[in-house]
Amino acid sequence: MDHAKQLVSASRSIREARVNRRTFTGGIAVSAAALALGNRFVGAQDASPAAGTTPDGVTVETVASGLNAPRYIAVDGDTVYFTESGKGGDSAVFATPAAGTPAAADPISQRGYSGKLSAIAADGTVTAIVEDFLSYTFGANGEIVGAAGLGLDGNGKAYVAVGAPGPNVSEIELTGDEDAIYEIDLATGEKKLLANTAPYEIENNPDPATVDSNLYGAAFADGKFYVADAGGNTVYVVDVATSELSVFDITGGVEAPFLGEAGNPLRGGAAEIDSVPGPVAVGPDGAIYVGLVTGGPFPAGLAPIYSYSPDGTRSVYASGLTMVGGLAFASDGTLYATLISSDFVTGAPGLLVRVGADGNHTVILDDLIVPAGIAFDADDTLYLANKSTGFTDGGEILKYTGITAVEGYAFAVPTADAGTAAATPEAAATDGSAVTVKLEDVAFDQTEITIAADTDVTFVFDNVGALPHDFVIDELSVNSGVVAPGGNASVVINAPAGTYTYYCSQVGHREAGMVGTLTVE
Repeated sequence: MDHAKQLVSASRSIREARVNRRTFTGGIAVSAAALALGNRFVGAQDASPAAGTTPDGVTVETVASGLNAPRYIAVDGDTVYFTESGKGGDSAVFATPAAGTPAAADPISQRGYSGKLSAIAADGTVTAIVEDFLSYTFGANGEIVGAAGLGLDGNGKAYVAVGAPGPNVSEIELTGDEDAIYEIDLATGEKKLLANTAPYEIENNPDPATVDSNLYGAAFADGKFYVADAGGNTVYVVDVATSELSVFDITGGVEAPFLGEAGNPLRGGAAEIDSVPGPVAVGPDGAIYVGLVTGGPFPAGLAPIYSYSPDGTRSVYASGLTMVGGLAFASDGTLYATLISSDFVTGAPGLLVRVGADGNHTVILDDLIVPAGIAFDADDTLYLANKSTGFTDGGEILKYTGITAVEGYAFAVPTADAGTAAATPEAAATDGSAVTVKLEDVAFDQTEITIAADTDVTFVFDNVGALPHDFVIDELSVNSGVVAPGGNASVVINAPAGTYTYYCSQVGHREAGMVGTLTVE
C-alpha cells in the first residue's frame, strides 16, 4: 500500500470508529486523510512560510521505526523511553448479553498483549523492556488503545498507564489488565500493578454521563503518578508508595457555542463537548499541566491547556488550541505542544507549537502526521512520537535538534475555505425527480427537502468535503453508507406523508449541526 493510501486508510479507521460519548479513541488521530488529499492548510494557515518543510537550523532523524501506535515519551539522561499501544490481538471480545438474551454473534473488539515499553540507548539501540501490555482494537475499523502514559521516578522505576476500550468497559468481561497503572523495574522489566480505574469508573462515573474509560497521558512527580482518563473526562492521581487511587480533577465538558440551544444530547443538552484530557506534564514550577483533545467534531481553537497547583486548584494556562496531543517543557521553561490536527474539520495536519500563556502561539513544525507525545532531553533535543495511530508497523520516534532556536510563525485558528458553497435552504422533488445533496464539512448543502409521498425518489450524495460523511433517516431505515471524500452514493426513498429528520452519523457531525428536515407530502 502506498503512503497516500495508508494515510486515507488511517484516517477512515479513526473517523468511522464506534464511539459513544467520546469521539476520541486512543491517539486520536485524525488528520491523515487531508495530507493524502493535498489539503495541507486552510484559511489563516495558508500564509505560513515554507509550510511542510523542516525549519532552517533544525535536524531531524528517525530513531525508532516500525512501531505500533507509539504514544508517549520520557527521557532520563542519555536514554529515551517510549510506549506503544500495540495492535490488539487474536482474542475476540464480546459484549456480555443481558439476562434472557442470546449471546452476541459478533465481537466488539479484539485484544491481545502486544503493547510495549521500550528504551533507545545513546548508541541508538532500541530494546523492549516490557512486551506484554494489554492492547485492544476499538471500534469497527480497528483503532488501538493500550499502553500510553509514561513517567519516570529517576531511580530506576517507570510508571505506565494502559488504556481500555472506552464505553465498552461496562459491556465486556474485564481482565484486570485494562485501564491499569503499572510500576516497572527498568532493570528487569518486572511489572507491578498499582491500580485499575475501570472498576472505579463503572461504579462512580465521576463525570456523570455514559460510563466510558480509556487512560491516556500521564506524568510522575513527587511520588505521585497523574493519569488522564480521556474516556472518562477525569484526571486521576496514584500514590505509588501506597497504590491509593483518587480523583485529581473532573475536566467534564468544554463550552461549544456552535451547538446552539439544542446543545449536546450526550452531555444532557448542555452546549458543550467532552473535554477529553490527553497529555500530562510537570512544569518547572511544580504545577501539573493537562492538555485537552476535546470531543468531536474537534472544533478548531476550543482546546485549552490547564495548570494545577499541588492542591488541585485548576486554572487555564493557555487557550485557543486544537486537539492537544503532547506537552513538554524546554530547559528555559517554555511549554511546547503537539496538535494532533490543527483543524479536524478541514483535515489539516499535525503541528508542534510553542505555547504562549497569552494565547499567542508559534508554529515550529507544520507537517506532522498524527503526533502524540514529546519530550526534551537536557540539551533541548526533542523526541516526538509521529504516526501515533492508524499505521500498523508504521509508527516512529523522531529526534529533532535546534527546535528551541526556531523563530516559527504565528499560529492562527484555520478558517473555512472561502470557496465552499453556502447552504441552500430548500430543495423540492415533488414530481419524483432525483435530489442531489452535497455533503460538506460539516453540513448538508440543503437543510430542507420536500418530496412526493409514496413515490420512488432517487437521492444522490456527493461528498465535496475532506471528511467521510453519510445520510441517515432513522424512521425510514435509510442509510447511504459512508461516502468517502470525493465519492458519491445514492439511495431510493419511498415514504408516506410526514416529516423526517436526516443527519450525518459520523462521530460529532450531528452535534455540529449536520442535520436537515425531509418533508413528504
